Amino acid sequence: MLRPYFFLLPWILPAVAEELQPAPELLAGPLPALNKDFAALVTDQPATTRISGLFNPTPLIGINPSTDPKAFAKAVSLLADGKPAPGALTLDWLNQSPAPTDFSLTFDPSIGYVRSTHNLGTTHLTRTILASAKEGVVFIHLIADKPGDISFRATLTPPANPEQVTIADRRELLWTSPGNPARKIHVWVLPFESDVENEGNAVILRGEGECLVIFTQTDAENPANPLATTLSSLGERHDPGNVPANPSKIWQAVSAGVPAP
Repeated sequence: MLRPYFFLLPWILPAVAEELQPAPELLAGPLPALNKDFAALVTDQPATTRISGLFNPTPLIGINPSTDPKAFAKAVSLLADGKPAPGALTLDWLNQSPAPTDFSLTFDPSIGYVRSTHNLGTTHLTRTILASAKEGVVFIHLIADKPGDISFRATLTPPANPEQVTIADRRELLWTSPGNPARKIHVWVLPFESDVENEGNAVILRGEGECLVIFTQTDAENPANPLATTLSSLGERHDPGNVPANPSKIWQAVSAGVPAP
C-alpha cells in the first residue's frame, strides 16, 4: 500500500544544498521526484511530460546526485526496469507553435521535486512535479506568466488492461485491475480558471494559465482510506468548508517547502 500519510525525514535523503542542474548522466534517463517512502520517475521534455510511479525509493537513498551522478543514474535505471510495472501519466503539450525555447531542468531530491522551465514565444512556463511524502501523492503544478498558454492532453497508461481506463466527472482518469486486491490509479486534472473536455480516454485542457494535476496509485487499497477520496481529503485539510476545494489553496499548502520558480 503506497497511500498512508507519510512523514518526510530529510536527513536520510541525499544532501543537496540547492537545485541541481542535472549532469549528462542523469539527463540520459528520467529524473526522480522522491521522498523516503516513494519515488516517481519524471521524463520531462518540451512536447511531453511523463510521470511513472510510485516506486520504492530505497535504491536512491544515500546517493548524492551532485557528487556521484553516475551511481544515481544507475539507481534510477534500476527502478525504471523494476517489477511490477508501474502506471504512468502522460501530458502531451498541445501548444508547440512557436517552438518552445530555453528548456531547462532542475531537481532537488532533498525536497522531492523535479522542475522544468521554458519559453513559448513571449510566455514563460514552469512545470513542478512534487512527490509529497505527507500527502502520499504526486502533484504536477503548471503555471504560465501569461493567461491561456497551458494546453495539454492527459492520458493514463496502466501496467495492464489499458481498455479499462475510464473517465469520471470529465476531469478524472481512473484504472482498476482485475483481482483482489486490485491495483488502482487515479488522476485529477484541476484547472484554476477554465474547464476540461474529453476525447476518448483522454482529458484535454485548452487555454489555461495555471493548473494542478494529482496522480496517485496503490497496490492494496485501504478500505478506510480509499483512493477515490484523495481530492476530498486534501480539500478538507487545506480548504475546509469548500466543495469543490480550491486547487490553488491545495497547492499553496502542499508546496510550502518548495522554492518559488
